[in-house]
Amino acid sequence: MYEEILDQMQELLKDEIENFGGDLGKLEQAVKAMMMSFGKGLLQRVVESCPNGYEGGSSIACDQCDGSMKFIQHRPRDIHTLFGWIKLKRAYYHCSDCGAVSVPYDKASGLVLMQGH
Repeated sequence: MYEEILDQMQELLKDEIENFGGDLGKLEQAVKAMMMSFGKGLLQRVVESCPNGYEGGSSIACDQCDGSMKFIQHRPRDIHTLFGWIKLKRAYYHCSDCGAVSVPYDKASGLVLMQGH
């Protein structure tokens, strides 16, 4: 399978390979650009296939007041990754008793440490 993937990637770079004229740096940049695009696309696809903090029900326990936080919707967030910007949709919960909010995916994935997003 690995060889098949490499064959497909080489086919995608066919024009660059034919025209690189021995300039290894130029070819290296073309391969890097393709790998970055591939990585970003794969990361986006994997993130979209995950529940992203949705607990499977319409509510979760509130950590602030022991009440119940209601699932409101999936809210978007742009994240800058090693491969570039991707879009997340994460479950957003709200407690009508105390006003607390929770985005479980942000906490579980370490995104709460990234203030301002």
